[in-house]
Amino acid sequence: MVRDHTVTPETAEITLSAALFYPVIASVVLLSMYYLYSYVQSFLILYISISAVFCIAQVVEPVIVSLLSPYVSQKRFITFISIFVSFLIVVCWIIRGGSLFNNIIGICITISALSLMRAQSLKVIVVAFCLLFFYDIFWVFFSESLFGKNVMVTVAQQNFTEPVKTSILHVLSPSVHQQGKLVLSTLGGQNVFYLGLGDIFIPGLLFVFFFIYQKENTFVLNDVESGSLAEMSDRTGDEESKKLIDQGLNLYMPPSSRSWSLVM
Repeated sequence: MVRDHTVTPETAEITLSAALFYPVIASVVLLSMYYLYSYVQSFLILYISISAVFCIAQVVEPVIVSLLSPYVSQKRFITFISIFVSFLIVVCWIIRGGSLFNNIIGICITISALSLMRAQSLKVIVVAFCLLFFYDIFWVFFSESLFGKNVMVTVAQQNFTEPVKTSILHVLSPSVHQQGKLVLSTLGGQNVFYLGLGDIFIPGLLFVFFFIYQKENTFVLNDVESGSLAEMSDRTGDEESKKLIDQGLNLYMPPSSRSWSLVM
């Protein structure tokens, strides 16, 4: 059986052209958040809440399956439990605020994004790394001279203010941390640090790329050694099988002679 761990119908491939546009798109979003934040706050809460429900459900479902599979066999019920748990977390984030629920949502969104996106090659990741590095330098160190304020810091410190007011329960929610960052603090809570989700996602792409690359090559090497791919190719004449055989045989070459396959 021929396996493909790289791109499936459920994943999106990040191409070189997309990586080149990332800093431009990120800059437009950053400026929009800087100038129009008060106008789009309600829309952002709705959009993030809906997205977070599905992202959290995707992350917690395997955990729930491992816990309940001996007792529950219906996948529909497990999916319902996953969505219900994620819905509770999002509601707690909106009503109570705080960094705990903010960080849970941020981590789940990042994990979900990494599971749905694949870099086309190592070259794409390197280009994205370099461009976003200069993007960070510009908006952190040079934006104040152009816009009067440090745009990156201003947007990072913005919170959703009083997103929910329930007069019946007399609940006035505190300011809710804007998504797109993790909020970390010291033990005493005196110092607060922000870590953007993009600073996790881009290195995560590199980790996922090498993980899949190693997994694919291990599979091909094992099949070449066992002769299963050769037998299948001789029997069916399948061109894809022949390609996998060539790829597997390349694994025996020195790394310096086959490094191009990572970046082409």
